[in-house]
Parts: sequence; C-alpha cells; structure tokens
Amino acid sequence: GRCVYTFCMCPGGTVCAAASAEEGVVTNGMSYYARDGVNANIVAALPEESLSAQAAEFQASTNDDTIGWIQIPNTNVDYPVVYKAGVENYAYYESLGYDKQYSKDGVIWADYECTFPELSQNTTLYGHNWYNIYTPRTLENMQSNDLMFSLVMSYHYTDFAQQNPFIYFSTTEQDYVFQVFAAFYTDLSFGYNFANMTQEQTQQVIAEAKAKSRQNYNVSVTSEDKILTLSTCTRMYGNTNNQRFVVMAKLVPAGTPSTTISTHTNAVAYNDKVGRE
Repeated sequence: GRCVYTFCMCPGGTVCAAASAEEGVVTNGMSYYARDGVNANIVAALPEESLSAQAAEFQASTNDDTIGWIQIPNTNVDYPVVYKAGVENYAYYESLGYDKQYSKDGVIWADYECTFPELSQNTTLYGHNWYNIYTPRTLENMQSNDLMFSLVMSYHYTDFAQQNPFIYFSTTEQDYVFQVFAAFYTDLSFGYNFANMTQEQTQQVIAEAKAKSRQNYNVSVTSEDKILTLSTCTRMYGNTNNQRFVVMAKLVPAGTPSTTISTHTNAVAYNDKVGRE
C-alpha cells in the first residue's frame, strides 16, 4: 500500500526538509514574519494531460523524428521536440519546420549527442529566439513573433522564476518534471551542452551554471542527476552571435517542493570562466 502524509503551514511560507533520522523523508513548513513567500505551496506535479501521449501522436501523424514534448508554465513554450542523431545532423533542424520545409522560426530540437527514450546525462534542447533578444519580454507583453524559445527568456526575471520553478519535458514513452536550478547568460566558450560528461566535468558545469545564474534557486544538484538544458540566442551583451541564454533543470519526482528562490546579487559575468582555463 501507499502511505500519504500531510502537513500544514502558514500562507506565504517556505517548504523545507526536516528529517531527523537516516533514511527518513520529512517535509515541513515555516513562515517568515511577513508570510509573503510567492512559491510556498508549489510542488512538482506531472501535467494533467500527458505530454508523452501528445508527442507520440505528433510522431505518428506529422514528424517521425519527434521524440518528446516541452512545456513551460505561463509561457507559450508548448511544442513537440524533434531529434536527429549523429554529428552530421548537428544543424539539421536549424532552418527547418516540423514539416521539414524551410522555416525561419524553426522547431525545438535536441542535441545530436542525446539519447532517447532513455535520457542522456544532459538533455540539451535548442530553439530560436529572433526578436526577444534585448530586454526580455514575458507572456504579459510578448509580441506575435515571440515563438519557439523566445519566452524561455522569462527566466531573466526573479518573480517569474519564483512562480515557475518546474519545467515539463516528456519523451514519447514517459512524462517527466524538472526543477530549475540555474538561468544564466553565457558565451559559447562554456560547454554546457555536452550530453555525457565525466563526473568532474559535470560538477564543473553545474558549478559554473550556478555561479552565472541570475537567481539563487537553492536546488542541490550532483553528477548523478539527469539534467535538462534549454538554450536560445540573445543579444543582451551586444550585437554578437556567440551569446546564449540558458536554463538548466534536474529531473525530480512528482511531489518535490519548490525552494526559496532569490536574486543572485553577486553572479559572475556571462563571459567569465569559472574553474577552467
């Protein structure tokens, strides 16, 4: 049988771990005096309508390269994800739509090194952002041409990050939920998008992502975690094409509580190298 436990907390508080013994899982709640926390009652939950089923249907009806579906709450990011394995296909979908015809807006596509349906250590998804590249827009003030990964830029803002700590990515076989642990600007000298790395390399990527992150997500991440990486273009630091805005999240079970998320007051520069030459 399955045991279900509940707890109570004051509105606007913080959900926190409170285990006092080994191999025990205890979740409790606390409130600061103001009781104004914005994400106190947010927990990871699988979407009500299976994204896996949507992906499988799209694979059968429209594009046989479909391997999954990506959805970010409170954005228009709600798309199939396609994939071509092999280095020769690294840019296959860069200028193609889901119908495999030319499209400037393109698709959401997975890095050629990834594996499906078994997830690689780091699943990196790419999507274009042609117009939301300077001062980031959100769903509230988006333009009609803010498509694909344009509104991933919403994670520029701490209030959005606080209210939307989970991302939904499913394969054609299983639904998953991921908890954001970093959102940052970087240049292409940072190799955040490798599918499989050594333990040391993974820890270095996690450390640099957190150091550059615009927010402190207070999410523990190790080289044992499955990571989801979303990558899109930006011109936040000048009119050069080597800049990216990146959101990284780790796979978590349903029921995982959100953490306290705050602005990172001493994030390192987007082009800094953290622990590397």
